[in-house]
Amino acid sequence: MSVSEEVNATGGGTAGGGEPIWTHTSRLRGVSSQDRNLSQRPVAMCSRSESRMHAPSRPSHKRFRQPGMLRRYRWAGPRGLQDSGGETFVVVGCMLFFHRHRDNNSEYPENPREAGMRNMILTLIVVCVTASAAAAHKIIVVHSYHQEYAWEQNLTSGLLNTLPEDAEIEHIYMDTKRLPRQEHPAQAEKAWTRLKAGSPDLIILCDDNAARLLGPSLKNGSVPVVYLGLNRNPRDYGIFPANNMTGILERPLLKRSLHSMCKLVNPHDTKVLVLFDSDTTSDAVVHEAFQGQSHLILGKVRVELKQFSRLADWKKALLDAKSDGFDTVYIGLYHTLRDEDGSHVPEEEVLAWANANAPVPIFAFWDFAVGKGKTIGGHVLSSRDQGLAGGEVASRILAGTSPASIPPRTAEAGSYRFSRFELDRFGISLPREILEQATMLP
Repeated sequence: MSVSEEVNATGGGTAGGGEPIWTHTSRLRGVSSQDRNLSQRPVAMCSRSESRMHAPSRPSHKRFRQPGMLRRYRWAGPRGLQDSGGETFVVVGCMLFFHRHRDNNSEYPENPREAGMRNMILTLIVVCVTASAAAAHKIIVVHSYHQEYAWEQNLTSGLLNTLPEDAEIEHIYMDTKRLPRQEHPAQAEKAWTRLKAGSPDLIILCDDNAARLLGPSLKNGSVPVVYLGLNRNPRDYGIFPANNMTGILERPLLKRSLHSMCKLVNPHDTKVLVLFDSDTTSDAVVHEAFQGQSHLILGKVRVELKQFSRLADWKKALLDAKSDGFDTVYIGLYHTLRDEDGSHVPEEEVLAWANANAPVPIFAFWDFAVGKGKTIGGHVLSSRDQGLAGGEVASRILAGTSPASIPPRTAEAGSYRFSRFELDRFGISLPREILEQATMLP
């Protein structure tokens, strides 16, 4: 089924609440623009001071500074001068030049005509630069997960490479991987309050939880919305069709990856176990890729899917894989697993344990799980591709294209990515046709 057919197919709609823990702002260039009325719905959300601690930064040209060289700043109206601009460097330079010129000739009275001309030039420059800055766009990006999550970092990297360079970008993190599901509505309420207070020109909703919990309240509003990383049909969240929304769908090629990779282990009759956690994202992936089935036959590949909420059950399934007749295991999503006390287990610990204890070769569907000490690899998706595609759509909308005229679509179809160490560890050799296309990691 094509993307357009899938989106336009009949489906149920849901709406709900949600949540973010803190926010930070990336001011590349520009300041916030005119206020926009998001909705009349009251909500509340907390924020944190501006930071770019872990978010990947936009590549920039190096500026070589000689002793005494002026640092570049940008005029931001009431916010004062902000570092990184190029325009106001002219303003500051002119001001200092005229000031120095006046000091060097202080024993002579100043020519009134010269002073008037100087003031007029400076005033015109400040007005022009301030007007230019005021025209920049403000974008608020609502992330479903936490900032330290590799998926979010790579997605943000893609966004920053394709969004307008003069945009002011604020990030909100809902942290729904680590927080229990019952706390998600409160997180969405906090995010909603921040959205209303921020008066953005455009909103980006990253992944299913942000779209599911906030999308219905933003539907058909005055502010355009771009969603990224949706595993479910946007109709299921009640956000399609909408005159102010469009976005990028995430479609892990589970069947393709299973069919091509499992032949590396057993070319005749392969039995593979697929492990997922039990959060809403995993539910969406399973629904779209397996139509809710737990058993699937793909030619000579027999697939069994299992979902768990407790780490102990997930571990047992992996440890028993070989004795249960499985030739290989695919590690799906594992980021919401909890211990016996109900506490969240960091995803790095889960993957490291799987690597150290797997009795059979382990593969992955997403690039963040590939590498030495992780999984062998496979035909994987990258969140950076989601960010790149979403940033391009957002830029088109900010340039004047109507969201309703841009149909939802998928991003890049994934790529082969493998760890040399893990391939050698399990004694697997890649066919030439795969090796020529693959990105090889240590």
